Amino acid sequence: MLKRLKTVARVTICIVLLAPAVVGNYRFARHFLLHLNHPADPFSDISKQMSPVARPAVLLAGGHGRDEAMYGRFARAVGVSDGRRAIPNTNESLIDISYVTKANPNPQPWDVLLGRDVNYLSYGYAGTDDRYHQITYYWGESDSTPSPLVRKVRSNQTGAGKYFVRYVVYLSKDLKDRPASIEAGGRVLQWQPPRYPNIDRIDWSAYEGGGYNGFDELAFSIYATAAEGVTLFMLILWRGRR
Repeated sequence: MLKRLKTVARVTICIVLLAPAVVGNYRFARHFLLHLNHPADPFSDISKQMSPVARPAVLLAGGHGRDEAMYGRFARAVGVSDGRRAIPNTNESLIDISYVTKANPNPQPWDVLLGRDVNYLSYGYAGTDDRYHQITYYWGESDSTPSPLVRKVRSNQTGAGKYFVRYVVYLSKDLKDRPASIEAGGRVLQWQPPRYPNIDRIDWSAYEGGGYNGFDELAFSIYATAAEGVTLFMLILWRGRR
């Protein structure tokens, strides 16, 4: 009888200790695994990731990126006070949105998969390192995100619209030819033309779409809490037998 009471007490202790874990795991899944509204402002870290600017080159928008409020927020985030008047919307160095979406290995918004007009904003500039740098922000409704909790789907499986996914893609490329072969005296024997752009960094976040049901983070919370509960119970049981 005493042994049974001890077991009940241990189970009760586990339940009491694990109750906050359910909420904690749920919040962890939302913020760090699904990136739901995290960060709340997708432009918040752009200035920290930019290389030093020598000369602005281009500022271009597509889809809902042309919206005045969105355009203004992005322009301020990249350090441009009056983008529409001060910076042209075309430049020979511009990396087209079609290249950016193909180079990004993560799940794409419906607009990209279905060949529709993409919502995006791109800012390109010459850096003090003599390279062209570009920041492209694009977003749209999607059935998948880069999160390990979300089942990846192909283009012919889209339609639920569980999420809106947002990407900030940082790219760069050489502005001029670089020496490929130099002789001992310093004379350049062969020049290397600029190569394909580099994808330097990709940041992403998401927010709830029309078909969102919270199941992904709820399932993670249940499984994670159950695993923690088994571990905690075994630990209490082991310590009780010492």
